[in-house]
Amino acid sequence: MSIASALGCGAAFLRHLSTGSRSGSTLILLRAGRTKPRQYSSSLARCAAPEPPDVSRLADTARISLTPEEVEQFAPKIRQVVDWFGQLQAVDLESIEPSLRADTDASASQREDAPETFENREAIVAAVPSYDDPYIKVPKNILNKVAALVERDWSFLDADATNNEEQRADKARWIISAADIRGTGSRVLAALPTLSFVDRVVESAPCELLVAIHESLFVLAMIKESHDRVRCWQGGVDAVPERFSPFDAVFICYFPGMGVSIDQLLSSLAGKSSPGSVVLSFDQGREVIEQNHRQQYPDMVTNNLPDRTELERAATEHLFQITEFVDEPTFYLAVLRFHD
Repeated sequence: MSIASALGCGAAFLRHLSTGSRSGSTLILLRAGRTKPRQYSSSLARCAAPEPPDVSRLADTARISLTPEEVEQFAPKIRQVVDWFGQLQAVDLESIEPSLRADTDASASQREDAPETFENREAIVAAVPSYDDPYIKVPKNILNKVAALVERDWSFLDADATNNEEQRADKARWIISAADIRGTGSRVLAALPTLSFVDRVVESAPCELLVAIHESLFVLAMIKESHDRVRCWQGGVDAVPERFSPFDAVFICYFPGMGVSIDQLLSSLAGKSSPGSVVLSFDQGREVIEQNHRQQYPDMVTNNLPDRTELERAATEHLFQITEFVDEPTFYLAVLRFHD
């Protein structure tokens, strides 16, 4: 089982433990700085495997949007992990004393589990850079970094009211062929791709290296779950390690969500591209972005797709040449070739 399944299934099992029935069992907790278990009960070993949680409810609690197909896909994997816990619980531990490790005595190095009051409170307060009794003031940049850890939902890119399945597949083939990936020795970068797009690249354009970058760890985990050989990296183009470049083809799958200007993007790609193609595309066209996405997701969608004039200016400045440009109501495609 991959990292994606382990994370999803582990979260599901913990959620189940927190909400389901635990009759006859006792949760063992170790607190920081204490080595003594709070409680222990061997009856946990004899209880039946817990039932798996409701995947839809779990996704809702985690603020993750799952399609019915994804719910069906995750259910057996969660069931498998729960079954593993059931096997552990079936082990007879009646004759086994609790211990910190198999080769140590649990009673060793223990101290009394009793609350203590730290007397020198003034010393702690004096060490704090900014204090407003009874609060410790935290710089805004730290709060911003914490906020950046919050997983944002990019599932709106999977929704498509513009194309049917056949149209979406035809457009994906057009986009991939525009990159002119030549041979299995090519290095390819896909920025903000959907899982379905990565599927099509893997199937139709075999290459030596395919790197997927995205803000969302959930999206990257789904890609890694389906394609273990794809290298996944969180962040933007600047975050891609130098060892992966130069790239022979770059797919910018959703430029409006990258949080950079077209000048900044091409400047970054100029240092990571071999003489090859950069493909900016969106298979639903600019109107969906300007009239829908920017209104519904203003914190995630911060740019429009560049028009030809803007793109030509930026391309010329950063040694790119436009070789194909399509800007229709339901389809956008811009192909640029880098010339060192």
